[in-house]
Amino acid sequence: MSNNSAVPYKNVMLMQVKGRRHVQTRLVEPRASTLNSGDCFLLVTPQHCFVWMGEFANVIEKAKASELALFIQTKKDLGCRASQIQTIEEGVNPQSPAATEFWKILRGEQTYQSAGPPEEDELFESAIVETNCIFRLLDDKLVPDDDQWGKVPHSTLLESKEVRDWTGQVRHVIYQK
Repeated sequence: MSNNSAVPYKNVMLMQVKGRRHVQTRLVEPRASTLNSGDCFLLVTPQHCFVWMGEFANVIEKAKASELALFIQTKKDLGCRASQIQTIEEGVNPQSPAATEFWKILRGEQTYQSAGPPEEDELFESAIVETNCIFRLLDDKLVPDDDQWGKVPHSTLLESKEVRDWTGQVRHVIYQK
């Protein structure tokens, strides 16, 4: 763990995993009141990698949260040096050592939101996708890419013919409102 203030991550990070078709992962405020029963969350610190599964999280969110946690833990990404992933299912064994440590990191167990209505994930997905703003660099100017605006970004945006070396220009900029 570096003391360098320029590292691209914080010592305590909470990520929300939400969606059905286009699962989104977002960095959220690391506090208990941010949780909700309808989604999964990853809590990552230098020593821990937790997956918290809300009681009403869907199978896709659970799989994506587990997959992401495994990547972070095995690759030691985000400054995480945890020797294992600890999975906490909402309402199951709430007094376990893992659950106790999870709540301690979030500054104590507090009230959090219940699950939203069943259509919430789809509404969230469409609203988030609409905030995706894709630009192209043309003649040293950023211009909106009308074909990609408001859509889920794909790796095909980064075509090899448009990739430049470190002194070159970036061809796409993805911005979220």
